[in-house]
Amino acid sequence: MRSICIFILVLFSDISEAQIKKTYENKSPNFSVKYPDDWKNKVKEGGRVFFTSPVESDQDTFSENINIGYRLNKDKSNIADLGNQYESLVEYIKPSFNDFKLISHEVLKVNNEKVLELAYEGKLKSQETILLHFTQRFSFNNGYLFTLTLTELAGVNKWHTKAVEIMNSLKFN
Repeated sequence: MRSICIFILVLFSDISEAQIKKTYENKSPNFSVKYPDDWKNKVKEGGRVFFTSPVESDQDTFSENINIGYRLNKDKSNIADLGNQYESLVEYIKPSFNDFKLISHEVLKVNNEKVLELAYEGKLKSQETILLHFTQRFSFNNGYLFTLTLTELAGVNKWHTKAVEIMNSLKFN
């Protein structure tokens, strides 16, 4: 009986360790995102934040990734504006792709914030051999326009659920 209790205790401690998340915080424009320990985080030029999935093997040549960008919202747009004019956003995105396909667009509520979400697929003109799936979210907060973009191989859903959890963890402080 005692060995069973120890086994259960060890099992639950392993599970909780696997669920530990790191938190990335940006003080200006004041947001945070939680992400798993095994994902990498990089901040690049211009303040863009990238989170990349773990490499699975030496043959793994693509890392699913989420990037978060932000810029001042000079024209005072809002989600209703973007939701009503999503076609112009699509027309802006389309020229970067061959075989562009819009999958969905909708206004969602995530962490009490309205976001416009576009899902689309295509082959980037710069990398014509790889069909990619994008989930892109736009939101406004503290005078900034935020763009979250999940990039993953089309038809490969290994990291999709975890990536959406990361995207859903975005909070404005």
